[in-house]
Amino acid sequence: MPTIIRLLDHFGEDWIRINGESLPVNGSFEIELPSNGTPQIYYENSIDKLSLKDIKSVWNRRRGAFKFSEKLDKKFIDFVESETLNVYQGLNQLLPDAKWMNPYWSDRHADNPLVQLSEAANCGLSIPHTIITQSKDKAKAFWELKKGQVITKSISNQALSSFNIDGFLPTVSVEDLECISKVKESPTLLQEKVKKKTELRVVVVGTKIFAAAIDPTFVKSLPVDVREKDMTSYPYTNYALPSYLEKSILKFTSKLGLSYCSMDIIKSIENEYFFIDLNPGGQWAWIENLTGANISLSIANWLSGRDDV
Repeated sequence: MPTIIRLLDHFGEDWIRINGESLPVNGSFEIELPSNGTPQIYYENSIDKLSLKDIKSVWNRRRGAFKFSEKLDKKFIDFVESETLNVYQGLNQLLPDAKWMNPYWSDRHADNPLVQLSEAANCGLSIPHTIITQSKDKAKAFWELKKGQVITKSISNQALSSFNIDGFLPTVSVEDLECISKVKESPTLLQEKVKKKTELRVVVVGTKIFAAAIDPTFVKSLPVDVREKDMTSYPYTNYALPSYLEKSILKFTSKLGLSYCSMDIIKSIENEYFFIDLNPGGQWAWIENLTGANISLSIANWLSGRDDV
């Protein structure tokens, strides 16, 4: 974020940063919706009151958790949080002339793995054979069909911290039938395990695509889920995607209404590219640091209307 701000300053662009953790105590929105005419929207904090009517672009990125007054009765916290969130969500509608990276509801829609996989396939991207089931028999049949080459991962992308649990839910191999004995307790995603030739991180900014791949000689030592280790410890280098794949990726992100996202793609030992998953607000700085790709500059260009620079 500081890099983007420095670039916007360099371009001579005015900007305002609204942190979720400032709402609703240290910052607030003042909104007027007249019977006829244009909505009036202001953001106010202890320093200033600013009109948002001239906002031309919005970077909707990781708003942070709302902070509430210590004087607020705890029984009202859920209500106040819901009221604040609904105002926040409505900004997308109230700033129709601004372009968004990304629109709030597009972000939410695209964060669902089922949406991702189905739309990816519709846009010409290959996906691993996947089932979601609560049937032990169907899970067993799938495991046997794939000769045990099966992984499972969470369907929800909600962080474990939301449930007061440390860590994250990694993708793991389903080693034996005993592992799937509890599928009846919850919808469970099972997916064919793709044999990797290399693993790619792809970042999309508008219509620009940045791809980086892990050195193939390093692949055998990778865990099933590369997030289990420090991502910067992997030997990533810039990677040229085939043009047909780039076209499918841009069709995919356009269909989802995203102007920014990061995604994971696996190149199989048969040289086929498989879409794995997508993060509408995924990190990019570590890829930029490892490869020298100008991702921050592309984001700043997009926000300032310099897309073709």
